[in-house]
Amino acid sequence: MNTANQNWPRKSPLGPGSATEVVLAASDSMGTADYKCSGNNDQFVVQQAINVAAAAGKKLRVKAGHYKLAPQGDYILQLVDNTIMEADKGAIFQKVTDVGFTANANPNFFSSNGFAWWPLTSANYIRNVQIYNLTIDMGTTPHLKLNAADWGHPKGFYDYRVIRGTIKGLTLGEVTVMCPDPAVIHYVRFFLWHCSNVLLQQCSFDGIESWVFTYDPNDPWNYSKWDGDYFEVDSCVFKNGYAGMNIGGGMKHYYAHHNKLYQTNYSLPASAIDMFMSPGGRAEYNEVYNTGNYGIYGEGGNDQVFANNYVEGARAGNDAGPVPGGWGGWGILVCDQKYKGRGTNVQIHDNHIKNCSQGIQVEGYGSRATGDNGGPKVFNNVIEDMDLHGIVFVPRQDSGYPLATADYGLVAGNQILGFGKLPGHTSRGIMLSQVSHADVGPNAAGGANTVDGKEYTGALEGISEVTGSSAPTDNNHIHGNIVKGCKTPYMKKGLHSVFE
Repeated sequence: MNTANQNWPRKSPLGPGSATEVVLAASDSMGTADYKCSGNNDQFVVQQAINVAAAAGKKLRVKAGHYKLAPQGDYILQLVDNTIMEADKGAIFQKVTDVGFTANANPNFFSSNGFAWWPLTSANYIRNVQIYNLTIDMGTTPHLKLNAADWGHPKGFYDYRVIRGTIKGLTLGEVTVMCPDPAVIHYVRFFLWHCSNVLLQQCSFDGIESWVFTYDPNDPWNYSKWDGDYFEVDSCVFKNGYAGMNIGGGMKHYYAHHNKLYQTNYSLPASAIDMFMSPGGRAEYNEVYNTGNYGIYGEGGNDQVFANNYVEGARAGNDAGPVPGGWGGWGILVCDQKYKGRGTNVQIHDNHIKNCSQGIQVEGYGSRATGDNGGPKVFNNVIEDMDLHGIVFVPRQDSGYPLATADYGLVAGNQILGFGKLPGHTSRGIMLSQVSHADVGPNAAGGANTVDGKEYTGALEGISEVTGSSAPTDNNHIHGNIVKGCKTPYMKKGLHSVFE
């Protein structure tokens, strides 16, 4: 467990069933209530109940029923400080029309700051928002259509936002968000700026992407201006979205664990779990199935950990389905970002990756390493039946920035059980491309690696060095491994590398 998260809010401080509550009822709810909706423009009654309960320091209890909500400008409901909402089973907030949304605006079901959109400063923060057990139906009418040129999908798709704004302390517990039509691709998302202490627990999202930005857009790579901290996603289900959990823009201490993600849109350049510039981020004990690009993706940030995840069926493709060996399709890929200082000390261990285009790739994360602790560590993973490669280390180059190498890596205790299923390619079990000072074999991270190509047609090289023009390939130590089932067990290229 990530002990940094133990003190995060996990339940309403007032507690379920508290007497200090305001009761809200739909037109079809049973019994009495403090506020009763009519079934027509219910957003006004719901908004009043939210405001009154929060101002009084009370919880808003939402009775079972169907609440018919229409827009108030470019949002439907506005959250305020100390919004604490707990719904009875069967309570559904349903968007019934798009009429009234600002022209060409991205619609927002909940907004923390009304019409204020930019700049978002501390003056716009709201604090302590907690929503439990509610079902949100995003409606049947599509919103702003995003075209293929912008988003890389031949049909384009539609943008819906569940929550937009700046929130310090947001908890969603057992909240369900339903997409209008699972047959159509949607971009349903949280869009949060400068947020912290966010917890999503036991929620279900049909088509979702969670975008979090915490940097100054005028100086995005300056650590000192990043103020977002602690974003936890625990035991949630994601399916049919552009991306499952895409947390970025400097969110420190992002923790995604025990989630299930089902992605079926192979033509989208997205990942089920995506940590973008999130130092200290962790992805653990998640299950990912059939993602359209990467199963789990990390880009930038020191001390990221990817552990004990299960990834199956990560393959790029098109609307017709997955394309074996297509570009991408990594079970887990981490790449260094171009912000100041680069990243170090990424760890990828005890994951199980099965039937993907490729297994694990590390790009960079070694440029500042001195050989003691900073290099990337890949250990004790099980990688089964890859179309192409098992484990790959390569440098990362961004235009105008120093090269980030993947030097001083430790690769140990991995079991690569089948690679090179796709003929016509030179596939490798473990590939060190333009990498130096790697230790592949029994070391401080684990024991010997087992590399078995299973005699697949494309399993040409077991453990190999690959040269290139960006960085040297040399001084690697490959030792004590078990290599079988491939045409050439070892391929040495570095003059001072040792294979034994």
